Amino acid sequence: MLRKKMKLFLRKNKNEKFVILDIPLLLENKLNKKGDILIFIDANKKNISKKLKKRKNLNLKLLYKFKKIQLPLVHKKQKSD
Repeated sequence: MLRKKMKLFLRKNKNEKFVILDIPLLLENKLNKKGDILIFIDANKKNISKKLKKRKNLNLKLLYKFKKIQLPLVHKKQKSD
C-alpha cells in the first residue's frame, strides 16, 4: 500500500526538480532506489522522547515494535549521502 502511494506521489511530481520525502523507516522497508540521495538527520534522544510524549495518540507497544525493527543508526549514516 505504501509503495503504491509513494509511486503515485512521485508520478504526480515527476516534473519537479527535486522531491523531499520524510520516511523514518525508508531503509528498513527497502523503499529507496538507486540514485536517491539520502540525508540522515540525527536527534538527541531526550528531545525525541519529549516530542513523542506530547503526542495524543502515543502507543508505547507500537513504539517499541518500531524500535526493534529499526536498523542501527551507524548503518543509516553509512547509507546516507
